[in-house]
Order: sequence, then C-alpha cells, then structure tokens
Amino acid sequence: MDRKQTVWKLRDAKRAHIRWVGHAHALIEGLPLEKNQVPVEATDCAFGNWYYAEGQSLSMLPSFKGIEAAHSDLHNIYMQIFKLLFVGQKKSLFGKLFGRSATVSDEHREKARALYKHLQRSSEHVIHGLESLEHELMAMKTDKVEELV
Repeated sequence: MDRKQTVWKLRDAKRAHIRWVGHAHALIEGLPLEKNQVPVEATDCAFGNWYYAEGQSLSMLPSFKGIEAAHSDLHNIYMQIFKLLFVGQKKSLFGKLFGRSATVSDEHREKARALYKHLQRSSEHVIHGLESLEHELMAMKTDKVEELV
C-alpha cells in the first residue's frame, strides 16, 4: 500500500470514529439505535478494527500511540452513558435499544449529557491524534512510508 492509500484508510477510520460519536449523541436524545451503534469494546468498533489491525503499520509514528488511551476512554464513557440510560429500566433491553425510550428520567438524561461532554473531549483527542498522524505520514519521504506500509 502506498501513502495515498494509507491516508485514505486513515481518513476512513476517522470518519467511522466521528459517526460512532454521533451515535452516542443520538442515544442520549432518545433516538433508536441499530445493532452496530450499541457501545462495544474499543477493539470492536470500525475505528478500533482499523487501529488494532491495519493501522498497526503506523505504530512506530509518535502520534499513533497517543490515540489509544483517548479512544479507550471514549468507549468507557459511552458504556457509562448506555448503562445510565438503559440498565434498570422497565422496558426490555431490545425494546429500549431499537425503539424510542420514553422511560429515561430527566435526571439520567442530564447526567448522560454531562458524560457526553467528556466523551467529546476524548473524541477531540482521537481526532487530533489522527490529524497529527496524517501530517507525520505526509511529511515522510516516500521510501520511509513504503517501509511502514
């Protein structure tokens, strides 16, 4: 794979990350989820699939390592939001997930919104790390990029 293909893959991973963060916001606002929007482990989302597999070819670059902690933190926060909104509610879990949840208290929704602000900060760290990674990749000599990928 060359520099151009690698940058496109990195950008695809970034877009997947941004979409996933949007799912967390939709969840808080009571919109129904699809199965692929439920919080998962950091290694199982589309971004994590790239980061822990194909993205590892970039692991020698300084920006790469800084992304992992923020990404993991983001997943932990999303799981806290999910539990706050859905664990212990009267409606069945699948009914709540894939249909509108009207039983979430205002207090829980406000707590979820506060957590979402933390999730956004973690997301900003991930995005900044990805942008730095792309800049590093673009600044490298072609033969060095080819050695990585």
